[in-house]
Amino acid sequence: MITLIAKFYLKYRKMTVLQGVLNSLRPAVVAMVAAAGISILQSAFWGGNSSINLANTRWSLILIFGICIVLLQKFRMNPIWVMILAGVMKVTASLIGGGL
Repeated sequence: MITLIAKFYLKYRKMTVLQGVLNSLRPAVVAMVAAAGISILQSAFWGGNSSINLANTRWSLILIFGICIVLLQKFRMNPIWVMILAGVMKVTASLIGGGL
């Protein structure tokens, strides 16, 4: 199915109608990705509760998230290595803090 869509796109990519359709879909795709990211962060930091409050905040995960952002943005570290490091930091935090 993907191959057929790719062939269709390569054949008709210069058409203004197709470009208009793709350009109008772009904001919707960005919004869906952003909504999924926010949902994942909410689930990770506050345990999936619909209400966000400081009492239920998992600060160790917020710290790990911040470290990962710095590694990706400032040091341009490979995302795969950052994910592995995040897992190691989470396991270490759980062992040290008794299940933070």
